[in-house]
Amino acid sequence: MKFLEFLKESEAYSAEPNEYNWEKRYMEKLFSLQPDISPATRLFSPKPVLAFITRNSHLKMQKAPVSLKNVLNSTLQIPYTHIILVDDSTDETQKVFHEWCEAHEKDLLVSNSKTYGYDKATRATARQTAIDIFLENFSHKWILFIDDDVVLNSGWWSETEEHLENPKIGLVWGLNFDAYPDSHTYLKTLGIDYVGHMISEFYRRGGMHDTLLRREAIEDIKIPPDLHVFEDWYVLQHVQKKGYDTAIIKAGVTHYNPDWNYSRTQLWEMAHLAKKYGVEPSTLSYRIYRFARSMTSIVPTAYASIKSFGVKKGISRAFQRWRVKVLYRAFMLLGS
Repeated sequence: MKFLEFLKESEAYSAEPNEYNWEKRYMEKLFSLQPDISPATRLFSPKPVLAFITRNSHLKMQKAPVSLKNVLNSTLQIPYTHIILVDDSTDETQKVFHEWCEAHEKDLLVSNSKTYGYDKATRATARQTAIDIFLENFSHKWILFIDDDVVLNSGWWSETEEHLENPKIGLVWGLNFDAYPDSHTYLKTLGIDYVGHMISEFYRRGGMHDTLLRREAIEDIKIPPDLHVFEDWYVLQHVQKKGYDTAIIKAGVTHYNPDWNYSRTQLWEMAHLAKKYGVEPSTLSYRIYRFARSMTSIVPTAYASIKSFGVKKGISRAFQRWRVKVLYRAFMLLGS
């Protein structure tokens, strides 16, 4: 019998999903029929609960060579039953999730993002909403956040599961391989190891593309609601401050990132938040150095893009990538 069918036939079911602790009541109903199961066994589940935070992801992924369904299909290597979807879309994102979950017998819990006193929903409020739903409604040890624009590579779960029984590990993150070759070519041109760079960037500013979080590591987290970016950095800092180690999955994901070309307003907001929360060193010398380095990056950026995409598309892409770097670094340099 499917999980939701069981609920509908039991007293644990309610038509309003926000009004009941649905897995807790399901477990109470189930274990009332199985009194020989110990409390410790009742509270532990080695399977993760998946979580997605989305906003018009269906439309967003139409700009990529893979679809939202491809993203979901890549999760089938993981033994899980439940998905938390925190969605603030106006497109068909929820429909895609509902149809996919029905086809693959996954239980879907959908919610809008709470705002936690802020004036709008952000990535931080959506992330916090998913965490709160997980903590309040599930007894599982791990929540797995997957971004809407990544595909889990083959072998991701088999490499990951060996870390989940280690009590010292509070966060598991997979390398995010770019779907397009220009970043790899750019770093190779500069003599920088691609994988080593991904790892150092993760520890510098975080990442939640495919991130498992241990329950005990996040049970008291309160992500500042204005962190529309760098909420991943805040989560990493929180887990590390609690004394947990991090495991890195080399199989990783393929990251398509169709919305990489940020606007001036978005880049200003990123710089403002980075300075406000101390995401990067605050010294003037560091900011000048990073700005100067971004200015001189046009040549290797152009080389990498032209080599990867040809002259016409490569020049346009190189300029946009260079513009993003320079504007962000300029905003970091200017103001307080």
